[in-house]
Amino acid sequence: MAVSLLEKPPGCEWEHSEGSAVTATFPPTPSSTPKPEVALPASTHHQPESPFPSSEAPGSQQPHLAPPLHTAPPAPQPGSIQAIIREQCRSRLYVPPIVWTSKQPRLLGCRFAFKRMHTTRQGQRDAEKESATQQQTQQYQDRILAAAGLRGPAIASWWKLAIKDFLGACNIHPLGSHSTLPFRYGGHVVAKVKTEGIFSAGSTAPFLAYLNLETIDALREKHVCCRVGRRHSVPVATLRQKKLRSLQPRPKAADPYIVAALIALAQEQQLRSHQTAGGRAVDAQAQSASSKETEASSHEAAFFNVQVLAVPGARAQVLHVYKASIPSGFLDNLQKPSLFSPCSPILVSCWLVSLTEPEEVVEQISSLLRVPADARGQGPRPGRMVAYYRRMHDSNRAG
Repeated sequence: MAVSLLEKPPGCEWEHSEGSAVTATFPPTPSSTPKPEVALPASTHHQPESPFPSSEAPGSQQPHLAPPLHTAPPAPQPGSIQAIIREQCRSRLYVPPIVWTSKQPRLLGCRFAFKRMHTTRQGQRDAEKESATQQQTQQYQDRILAAAGLRGPAIASWWKLAIKDFLGACNIHPLGSHSTLPFRYGGHVVAKVKTEGIFSAGSTAPFLAYLNLETIDALREKHVCCRVGRRHSVPVATLRQKKLRSLQPRPKAADPYIVAALIALAQEQQLRSHQTAGGRAVDAQAQSASSKETEASSHEAAFFNVQVLAVPGARAQVLHVYKASIPSGFLDNLQKPSLFSPCSPILVSCWLVSLTEPEEVVEQISSLLRVPADARGQGPRPGRMVAYYRRMHDSNRAG
């Protein structure tokens, strides 16, 4: 506040001494006057409360803490697939089936067993043909003509058509136009198993797949070496070729990809059986405890019979027939990899069928695949190759 030297503000006193300046003294303002402290009663004096009650107070309880948001998953059971993967942590086991090695089937309890076929004598085969009916003889001739088509040109597309016609003559027909099987793990589809054809016999569930081992080698090379035509440096290309050589099966007939195809077929059969059982389900309360135990034991002992036909290549002179019975407990281990369901080991039996004699081919493959009889009493419609060979056969006889 500006103070004039000619007037004296109210309440101000002048102080003057010789040899010093004039000093104005102002009284303290009301705002600067200290306020006296007022003591509050003990009943109205509150201390800040803690959000948690004190544990030392009598009758107090511990606070209820919420569980953590993220809990550690339970440890996998011994013998389960996840436990095996953890034990083999230095090896890459969780990979697509196209890059499987012999280690994956071995750890899953699968192994190959190569067997020989027992041929039937010519006299016994002629006696069987004489005892057959005229319709069965016509079907038999169609199968022989289709088997003769397996010795056609060394072209992959020819093999695919010849196998389709031969199986059609045996009352085994392709299941739709798709040729890919889903491979399931942990309740999800994690990979696709590519085949040359998926077949069934009188049902919607597939039981047989056709593979060309040369095509599998090409798929494996494409997976390891990435896109065709992509350039890599010399060290990278050398490493990829080294990895590709390490994935080559020894022997070629024991390709782990065949095991994956058999497992995918069994998974598809199990899925179809569950869908069929769900459509025919009845009220569970109407069933007795004994019937439930019987169904549970039959489910545990269920087996899914699957088969694979494979050719080593377009110039092959033999046909490989693979058969396996996969228990439902094995498929449950794949469905729930952290749990373990005891099951028997899987034996993949392999037979080599020579294609030199069409009669022998029909006899051996019919006995291996257990070719079903036609339900309508009429032969199946012949394929294009069978009809072609039949016309050639009839023209030769007429000439």
